[in-house]
Amino acid sequence: MKMRIKYIPHIDAVQKLAKEIRTETNPLVVETKLRKMLAVYDVLNYSISGSEEPFNRARLTNGKPFYLTNDLYYPPHSVATAQRLNDEGEPLLYLSMRPQTAIAEVHAAKGDHVQLSGYDLREGKTLRVAAVGEYFNLEKRGYTLLPEKMGMKIAKALQNKKQEPLRSFIFVDAFIAEILQDPNASDEDYLRSRIVARVIRERLPDVEGFHYPSVIREGSPNLAIMPLAADTKLKLTATAHGHIDDVYDYGLYRFSVNKRGHIFPPNAGMVLLRDVDETL
Repeated sequence: MKMRIKYIPHIDAVQKLAKEIRTETNPLVVETKLRKMLAVYDVLNYSISGSEEPFNRARLTNGKPFYLTNDLYYPPHSVATAQRLNDEGEPLLYLSMRPQTAIAEVHAAKGDHVQLSGYDLREGKTLRVAAVGEYFNLEKRGYTLLPEKMGMKIAKALQNKKQEPLRSFIFVDAFIAEILQDPNASDEDYLRSRIVARVIRERLPDVEGFHYPSVIREGSPNLAIMPLAADTKLKLTATAHGHIDDVYDYGLYRFSVNKRGHIFPPNAGMVLLRDVDETL
């Protein structure tokens, strides 16, 4: 991985532009200014080749589990609403690296019923994802949320760079991450984060999704995968339905599981569940 710092304005100019983007309300002006900032930003992207644990997605239920596999993937294009990284009608499969984060992402409350599903990469497949905020994570915390080897590559890339352009670059990286993590983004229909995602897809057509930090559980990474990649590179490997018994601070839950499924007949489109009595 080579870090390419293009010509980038002085940090004073970058900060001024960031303030304008934060306060601007006209969508066209917001997009123009964000495109200007992203034009000097080298978007980090890397390939996921596997994971020791499955990726996770949670859905609230009415007490009855979902039995159709389609209900456990991304929503149909016809009903997909604008979310943090997708426009209306252009769904993504939103996943979390950790089960508790997936439950937190659906804002589960005590007494809610939840179906938690796990997904693995298909054998021999990789996912190319874009990630923002990791240069800033390394500068601020000394580590990233990425796999260790990728974190080491970032650290090496930051070495021996001229401080003034590097300072501006880190600022841009932090600001774009701030947009993706904005807890109030839904108030404006995710305007800024959707623009960021759209521009990244335009610039990196090979990217199949996004690696981004959870808004609900700080420090926990999430993924948002495009439909074609979800269909061809991921497989549903497990699902569990149950009840939220208790909710604790820091996004922690006691989850009682009453049904669990592991067997998914090829192309059947059905989930086979059995009764269990477990606690996660």
